[in-house]
Amino acid sequence: LLAALPGIIRTNLGVLMGLLCLIALSPMLYLRYEQIIALIIVVSMGQTLLVSWWLMNLVNRRGIEHIKLIMRDPLTKAFNRRHLELEMLGAHDLFLKTGNLSTLILFDIDNFKKVNDKLGHPQGDAALKELVKLINSKIRRTDSLCRLGGDEFAVLITDSIDNIGPIIAEKLREAVCSATIISDYQVTISAGVCDSQGTISAIDWFQKADECLYRAKRGGRNRIEVS
Repeated sequence: LLAALPGIIRTNLGVLMGLLCLIALSPMLYLRYEQIIALIIVVSMGQTLLVSWWLMNLVNRRGIEHIKLIMRDPLTKAFNRRHLELEMLGAHDLFLKTGNLSTLILFDIDNFKKVNDKLGHPQGDAALKELVKLINSKIRRTDSLCRLGGDEFAVLITDSIDNIGPIIAEKLREAVCSATIISDYQVTISAGVCDSQGTISAIDWFQKADECLYRAKRGGRNRIEVS
């Protein structure tokens, strides 16, 4: 039981409880066994407890690292679609309970296929990495930049205020337009913006933002559309 405590409780409190139990048990061992044998038992149990704690920490650390890996896009290191889905579910649930707004910005690179066809996929991959670095430098650490696939991305702004989404989306569009992401080639983005206000579910929220993105692309690209 002492050896299992760190694994059962899964916090450092398990180690503290194990040590307290071991201290409480020590007098009983000294009354039951000879001094040397009792000392060996106490030391052995203490070592077992510490090894159990070390293994628990190792497993937890590996588990956290694994979760981080499966929630990241391997190319750009941005979060992936699965992460966005989970974050949107949580944000929308919070909105329904408390009214706290969150904003979703969907965007993609205009005519990105031409970049791959003209400059090659390695240059296209490099452009995606540079774009992620630029966008990450323009948003808060509490916001999530996610790669949905290909050249399509999403920014989830949590705890936003009314009408802040279009302002942020326009700033991102201007930053990309003025940056040198690919030498001798201007990269632009189109974006769709929708906050959680007036949406009935996370899926509905995503679809409305997606409709805005397509309106922006049909409207001439290098622009934003707001739900």
